[in-house]
Amino acid sequence: MAALIAFGIAVLALAVAGAGAWAVVAWRRERRSVDVLAARLQAEGRIEELTVQTLAAMREAARRCRRP
Repeated sequence: MAALIAFGIAVLALAVAGAGAWAVVAWRRERRSVDVLAARLQAEGRIEELTVQTLAAMREAARRCRRP
């Protein structure tokens, strides 16, 4: 009977450890995807900023060229 109880406790401990490991892996995967998304958004924001600056410079250059 004691062996059966010890076996049950071992199986329960293994299940808890497995669930904990799965939770850590899932959390790290989610964290990584959030970091990738943040980097993409930052890059897109910088590209948008540079595009706005470029268009403003082009408008200014075109305006200067039209003047006599």
